[in-house]
Amino acid sequence: MNQNLHILGICIDAVTFDQAVEKAITTLKGTDQKYFVTPNPEIVLKGHANEQYGKILNGSSLNIPDGTGLLFAAKFLKLFGKSTITLPERVTGVDLTTKLIQLSHSENFSIFFLGASEESNQKTIEFAKKHNAHIAERYTGSPHDPEGIKLIQKSKPDLVFVAYGAPKQEQWIADNLSKCPSIKLAIGIGGSFDFIAGTRKRAPLLFQKLRIEWLYRLIQEPSRWKRIWNATIVFPFRVFMSQFYSQE
Repeated sequence: MNQNLHILGICIDAVTFDQAVEKAITTLKGTDQKYFVTPNPEIVLKGHANEQYGKILNGSSLNIPDGTGLLFAAKFLKLFGKSTITLPERVTGVDLTTKLIQLSHSENFSIFFLGASEESNQKTIEFAKKHNAHIAERYTGSPHDPEGIKLIQKSKPDLVFVAYGAPKQEQWIADNLSKCPSIKLAIGIGGSFDFIAGTRKRAPLLFQKLRIEWLYRLIQEPSRWKRIWNATIVFPFRVFMSQFYSQE
């Protein structure tokens, strides 16, 4: 069983990338339906503010720490005696998605690619084909469109990547996973298809090592300033203030 801690009431698992991949493969070889989520500081804030969404996040079988801010928050909580757990490393949704695509053939599981733009979804399919992945089907329509459910039920994938962004993707999983009995694992992956497709670029390695990817994103996409503000200013403030209010 994974060690975990709660940051603003949202469970975060203390796993490495390799452990996350191993758990995904084990789940795909099992018989139960499970889902993973990929929380970052912004998602944690949303889950903290919305009780229903928070329950969906905390109902996941694995919550990987997809955000440097979560690692800092875990260190802060341990420093002040609020937790004994630290997060070993950042585990990103895009890296997990990429690795599972690469393992689809050798581990013999099929994938449904749901959401994102038509361009990003199609280019991710092209990437998957290069790695001989078992592609069940794909769909880029609205999360409220029943056509996506029908395609999943017809193609019977083992794994579905849900790329509608938070909180829509997690809500989709909560509402629809049980309707698709072939699915062993559903993962909400945010903008992972965009990065795999190259329609959005990841920060250079130097920015990643310095843990300032947020700065690169702000430079590249100034329109994201509010989201970056929430992740880099609001989130640390709320974690700090949570030490003084037990309900946090």
